[in-house]
Amino acid sequence: MVVETMHRSEILRAVVTWSKLAYSVIQQSPPESSSQMMDNMVGQQELRTCVINEEEEEAALDDIQASVEKRIRLGGAPSQFQTTANSNEEHTGNEVSIAKTESSGMDEETTEGDLCSEIATVIDLTGDEPATESPDQDNQQVRPPSPVRNAPVSESEKIPFILHGDDKLLLKPRVVVEIEEITNLYHASFLQIQYIIQSSSTTVLRGLPFTRTRNLRGQLQRLRNEVCQILQIDADDGRPDEEQAAVEVPVESVIRLRDVHCTNSNFPSHRYPSVYHGTDEVEEKAMLACRWKYRLVYKNAAARGKKQAPSQYIIAHLAAHEASTDHSRVSDRARLNAWRGSIARGGSYNINTNEDLQAIEDVDEDFDADPDWTDKKPGQRYTIGDMFCGAGGTSLGAQQVGFHIRVACDHAKYACMTHRHNFPLTDLRESDIYSFIHEDLVWGGGRDYVDVLHLSPPCQFWSPAHTVPGVNDEANIAVLFSCRELVKKLKPRIFTLEQTFGILHPRFEHYFNALVQGFTQFSYSVRWKVVDLRDWGLPSRRNRLVMIGACPGENLPPFPRSTHTGIPFPKSDLKPHVTVAQALAKISPNATMHEKKHNRYKKSWDPNVPLTRCITTHGGYGNYHWRGRRDFTLRELATMNGFPVTYQFSNRDTKKQIGNAFPPSVVRVLFGHIRKWLESRDRVNPVEEQAVNEDEPEYEATVTDIEDDELEFIRETARRRESGQDSDKSLEPMEVDGAVCCIDSNQQSKCMPRGSIVDLTLDSPDNAGPDSPVTVSDDD
Repeated sequence: MVVETMHRSEILRAVVTWSKLAYSVIQQSPPESSSQMMDNMVGQQELRTCVINEEEEEAALDDIQASVEKRIRLGGAPSQFQTTANSNEEHTGNEVSIAKTESSGMDEETTEGDLCSEIATVIDLTGDEPATESPDQDNQQVRPPSPVRNAPVSESEKIPFILHGDDKLLLKPRVVVEIEEITNLYHASFLQIQYIIQSSSTTVLRGLPFTRTRNLRGQLQRLRNEVCQILQIDADDGRPDEEQAAVEVPVESVIRLRDVHCTNSNFPSHRYPSVYHGTDEVEEKAMLACRWKYRLVYKNAAARGKKQAPSQYIIAHLAAHEASTDHSRVSDRARLNAWRGSIARGGSYNINTNEDLQAIEDVDEDFDADPDWTDKKPGQRYTIGDMFCGAGGTSLGAQQVGFHIRVACDHAKYACMTHRHNFPLTDLRESDIYSFIHEDLVWGGGRDYVDVLHLSPPCQFWSPAHTVPGVNDEANIAVLFSCRELVKKLKPRIFTLEQTFGILHPRFEHYFNALVQGFTQFSYSVRWKVVDLRDWGLPSRRNRLVMIGACPGENLPPFPRSTHTGIPFPKSDLKPHVTVAQALAKISPNATMHEKKHNRYKKSWDPNVPLTRCITTHGGYGNYHWRGRRDFTLRELATMNGFPVTYQFSNRDTKKQIGNAFPPSVVRVLFGHIRKWLESRDRVNPVEEQAVNEDEPEYEATVTDIEDDELEFIRETARRRESGQDSDKSLEPMEVDGAVCCIDSNQQSKCMPRGSIVDLTLDSPDNAGPDSPVTVSDDD
């Protein structure tokens, strides 16, 4: 008989040291059937999280992975890392060594670029082609089905059954068999037969592969006789997963028949009965339970054929319609209710009345029936929690597309000053993240929950440019613990996470896998990929790992489509990448934080391309204004990192606030997509336009503006000459440089001619519109 162990209380108290932080005493509850357990949980505000007994969970084969997972499960973070895990501010004390590595002037982008070949063994970094998902998930245009893999089987090749081996095993479609391991497919060792294909010389089985969860290297809990379906998907193949992801094995590889139950209920429902003697008998004879699908999405069939890494990973919990029988099926809405209680369709807050909205679900209603479409209330908003919020990049982008910023948290003093000024109505907690986890938030609705949660944990620990193996282990654990506990505390319907793609480096595999398990442990479905943020409208180069998760009972949203591309195809609805000139054309000469300091004498470069280096906490290694006469101003850096010209920053650590931010222009794309997804799932119609996903209008620069800038440069040069600050070799103006080159080798073909200046006048008849390149004039 399966005995369930449940949390009976919340964590008793928060403490500041690693050794004192522990979970409360766990008590065992009386046995009850799985159906009774689910019925009892429906309508409750919180799901009592099931804790796995040690004897039920298999040990990790990798000792390091096991150690990481155990430490995360046992508690929080050491006090010396409580501040650094909230922001990238430099502090004094034990964390100084970490701050120094970040401040060393090292070119992080170049270093991570040098390691791309190693990261590319884990995930494809070359960008997306038109992608395909299941028809109910994406409306993206797809290519014709690939003719190479799993071609249709003719009736003459199919046979209805076969008796195999000395034991005369009856093999037929829909039967599950244990097979010899497919080592290059996560050691898949089970196959659900779709077709038995017989030719003159061979007999093969085509079907869907399963592997034990212990073979996923910690991304799912290693539970005895729990399996996961493995699906390799080509983004250029429009066929259903069941067709294109099937594999073929020779009939000789069959070992024995197995019983697999596909269920969408949470562990431990529908496990094998306790009638077996020893683990060997359980492994060979007991029923298997499948609750997950692991989809590996490749850029195209050619990439998969060349053994390239997937471009996207998806670990999705099975939905109700995917359960194998009615007995093993639980309503998706019941699972959602069990995790976080009832939901307010259309959003849980009203900005007009400043009230939390509650919805009481009738436990007797038909959870399998879709509700009728209805209109959102005026002022109704989905709520978001912005963790590690910094200066408010995520908060701004989410607010612009119709979210209410319910709560935010960060420890950085000056970043919080900026956030508080721009979002005075938000519940901003200026504290370390561990104190926040144990705070009682209890808003008007009586719960701490939010509709959407965003996580931007600090990334310096995961950067290959900075991390020395073993030095930052405790800080790494602290960040992973906080993400897991924030999801547990705020119970979002959807969460998003952005992080440096350096965490995908093989050296960090154990930490990343533990991060994923922190979400899947609570039955969250997750997907992740590396996004070139230029494809979502950012005018500067920045590759980020982006993750989306969905709670139990919620459908997992796909990623939003790209809005921009390098070279748009004819008749494409994608815009060209935003260029530096287009981005900075929004800034007027009297904008705040736009004081120009002419102290550089470098070679000019063409601004009619995106910035090839990202905006970092120090402005970006090698970044300077395209004329070569000065650095970018703070306002220019903020604009190129997606902030509107009117956004106000505190006057301390401003460059760091800008570089740490998740760009608001990118957030608008991501969260606008998520808001529409939630509305479609809730079957609500917006009654007011909430999406503000338009670019700011360009400032119409005049010749006077340009002349003022030139005059400022001349005066600054004269002042520096009189003060003796410049040596003779640095006094030569840019216009007489006979070998003008660009900021980056990738821009070599776009160098400006000698003696050129940028003409920002937009009232010329030659300028066709905002997408037109900024013209270059030789008339100085």
